[in-house]
Amino acid sequence: MTKKIVLFLVCLALFEGVHGQVISEYKYWVGFSDKKDSPYSADRAKEFLSLRALDRRTRFHIKIDSTDLPVNSSYINKLLEIDGVEVRNTSKWLNGVTVHLKDTAAIAEIKKMPFVREVKLVGYDKLQAIFTLLNENHDSASPPAQVSKYEPKPIEVENQFGKSYYASAFNQIAMCNGDKLHKAGFNGSDVRIACIDAGFYNLNVLPAMQGVMNNLIATYDFVTGNAAVFDDDGHGLEVISCIAAYEPGKMVGTAPFASYLLLRSEDAATEFPIEEINWVCAAEFADSAGAEIITSSVGYTQFDDKSMGHIYIELNGKTTFITRGADLAAAKGIVVCNSAGNEGDNKWKFIGAPADANNIITIGSVDAKGEKSDFSSIGPTADKRIKPTLAAMGELATVYTPYGQYMKASGTSFSTPIFSGMLACLIQANRGKTPAQVMDALKMSGSNYPVPNNQLGYGIPDMVLANKILGGDTAIRLSQDQLVDISVPINSPFITVTFHAESDNDLKLIIAGSNAKKKLSVKHTMHKGQTERYVIKGYKKLKHGHYTLYVLFGKHAFKAEFTK
Repeated sequence: MTKKIVLFLVCLALFEGVHGQVISEYKYWVGFSDKKDSPYSADRAKEFLSLRALDRRTRFHIKIDSTDLPVNSSYINKLLEIDGVEVRNTSKWLNGVTVHLKDTAAIAEIKKMPFVREVKLVGYDKLQAIFTLLNENHDSASPPAQVSKYEPKPIEVENQFGKSYYASAFNQIAMCNGDKLHKAGFNGSDVRIACIDAGFYNLNVLPAMQGVMNNLIATYDFVTGNAAVFDDDGHGLEVISCIAAYEPGKMVGTAPFASYLLLRSEDAATEFPIEEINWVCAAEFADSAGAEIITSSVGYTQFDDKSMGHIYIELNGKTTFITRGADLAAAKGIVVCNSAGNEGDNKWKFIGAPADANNIITIGSVDAKGEKSDFSSIGPTADKRIKPTLAAMGELATVYTPYGQYMKASGTSFSTPIFSGMLACLIQANRGKTPAQVMDALKMSGSNYPVPNNQLGYGIPDMVLANKILGGDTAIRLSQDQLVDISVPINSPFITVTFHAESDNDLKLIIAGSNAKKKLSVKHTMHKGQTERYVIKGYKKLKHGHYTLYVLFGKHAFKAEFTK
């Protein structure tokens, strides 16, 4: 019998002898009915939102409403008057708190309070003493000998953006043309990314992650209630490395010069709905701190207590705690990116929560060839919306480990931050654009744009095309009638033309052969200020040969030659 098993049995005997029960602590969600008599007011938003958060609302014409007001402190104080009640996290968006109890006798008293709308068991700890004892060695462990101590120093940008610069991470960024955004000078600088995960073990001592420490806005652990996030699970470190790692010649992330908030919501040792509420509280923290992007690689369907699990019909964009919170984050002007999940080759196969949220970007996974990964979860949502939204490389992606090594790893946990970093670069290039405009441009740039599906959504985004559509490419002037892009993909069944109109007129697309005989003609009506990507589906019927594509709009005529 191993030493660990003996230790477990001894602790189990002691635990049962002293406590006489298996559950040592109960965790409840207490939802409040209102925010009456709140000491806070929308007119004094500076008391609870940062200037950066207020600026985001101003830029995007987002009104401050009751969901922005903190939870009524008088309600919390009345809960604390009950013996044995510990209030852990508060959620202004969901309007309630999580409470921890040793004894459930207090629940009956809580339910009688006139301001309490709902009380729901969302988790519990079993054999807490044992888990604490077994985890002591991990929590107190010194950094591995091969990991250098972090020493702040400036990072210099190297003037090369090819395979040798990104090394094994090249394909995961070049697939979406993210390297071209870097080359154009967009690297995420001054864009705030909140990463919500299970922990960022050793990140603060890893040389390749020093850029995060140089540009770190804040940390917080919503599981334990403190600011320490570098001594927990390493999943978050691997996730954020896809964005922030900077060691040219070994690995460069997709937004290495962004600013970061590192937030822990997930307890890797357990799986309970309280982690969904933790996530919402982390998203509120990110909002208040002025984050522009939330990247999250979590997903919930089943829990340690099977009675708490979600069924497919609940994945309708409005039911689960975390999905409601994700949509509220989006409503505050944050672009929320979440992984689709890794259930595609399992019995469940569908996305989880919050991937079902209406207004977030759900990211699936493809391999190095751009083909769907078998494990990548699929849609639709229960209310028949297409999910995932987009896809990036998440199969055998390069990540940085908590022990200072580079390795290949697979999962939508990695396709999501790879995409999120490129999104940061796109936002940097298009500061005046709303999240809705950015999302529409990304969808329009997708490889599946004409025919989105529930395998990969709108497909693999083209960051260069999205940047052109948004006006971030200085070579494209969206102040006039403008041909933005012509795409003739290899082995594609269609040609696409992206055009910007500064007048109301008909757009005519004509494909002619070498003998000038008209082959295909398509007409679309465009309106002033509209940018749209149009498809010529009949292209697949053309015989092999040389062709000319004419794009006619008012007095303007553009053409491109291609060979099929």
